[in-house]
Amino acid sequence: MSESLDSYQTLITDARDAFKRHFGKKCDAVATAPGRINLIGEHTDYTGGLALPAAIDRWTAVAFSQREDSLIKVHSINMSDDYEIDLSRIKATPLPEKEWQKYVYGAISLFQRDCGFQTGLNLLIAGNVPLGRGISSSASLEMALLNAFRDINMSDISDRELIELGQQVENIYLNVPTGLLDQFASQFSREGFIQLVDFRNLSNEYVQTHHNMENHEWALIDSQVKRSLAGSDYETRVKECRESFSLLKEKDQNIKHYRDITESDLQKHLKDEKPILYRRLLHVVKENARTLEAQVALQEGEVEKLGELINETHHSLQKLFEASCKELDLIQKIGIKHPACAGGRMMGGGFGGCVLFLINKNGRDSFIDYMENECQHHFSQKLPLMILNLVWGARIETCKD
Repeated sequence: MSESLDSYQTLITDARDAFKRHFGKKCDAVATAPGRINLIGEHTDYTGGLALPAAIDRWTAVAFSQREDSLIKVHSINMSDDYEIDLSRIKATPLPEKEWQKYVYGAISLFQRDCGFQTGLNLLIAGNVPLGRGISSSASLEMALLNAFRDINMSDISDRELIELGQQVENIYLNVPTGLLDQFASQFSREGFIQLVDFRNLSNEYVQTHHNMENHEWALIDSQVKRSLAGSDYETRVKECRESFSLLKEKDQNIKHYRDITESDLQKHLKDEKPILYRRLLHVVKENARTLEAQVALQEGEVEKLGELINETHHSLQKLFEASCKELDLIQKIGIKHPACAGGRMMGGGFGGCVLFLINKNGRDSFIDYMENECQHHFSQKLPLMILNLVWGARIETCKD
């Protein structure tokens, strides 16, 4: 974990230094929020299901300080770009065209609506979460911004309310009907832990993993297929799930929630009449069951069982939910053949991005060499590979002289 801490401290230092160069003064503090992986529980958050996310050692950092006027001036290191908004005219300010600025605009607008700003701000955004790769670069940006706003305005808004604002940024200003998985993981994660999150009642518990898991780690391979949830098939899948649920409620009054649905309900009411909708909810029902099985496997150190469940999730997303792509499927198929690999699955909402693998630490170098060679053969390039550590959630780091 020392490498993670070094990377974190470097990002903090770089953000502070860049802030001073850009704004000509030191920042008051730096808000950080991590990206995430999700072991099992995909496309279940917006259906009130279960998931097993964890924060990873990739972060967005927002350095900030107060101004004496009503302006919020923003500089993004990664985008090499600036944005400015006047809090006194925010309702008359149109939504910007650039995507990164929409996140900033949305976070400012919603925080102003619910909490209010005492003064304007200088903000500098930096980060090392790969963009558009299914590991929640957007949620890490939202939560870093919102934590900065809460801190500098000394607002009493709760963590739960804060993550709901993050979700609304995507729902309202990016037109993406996401659930709360990404924001929940970014805000509430603990170092070294995986969370079991129940999105029906927004509760969570930290899974105490068996010591057998200490011999294993998570590797992420980037397919280089960039994904964009806005305007993608993601929105279609959300609509399909909602349509399926509405049909089932009409046919069976005992069904009040997605979690009330059984496989027999789907077979009885949807399989023949609406085969596509049947497949979508069959994934959701089975995925919730897999999530609980995976929790037990983590607690009891059943690495082989956990790997099988991870593989099943990939195949379900591939065949039933149709959220994968040929590149992700090939990478997953290649990776699970290596003896050090227990299992692998596409990561995130799908349609591009990364593949997550559970590997034995003793076989790390062999696995990396193998994947580099195989990817070079199949894709004519060495695809980016990251070894991940599980880290803490959002923080505020005070600037010191």
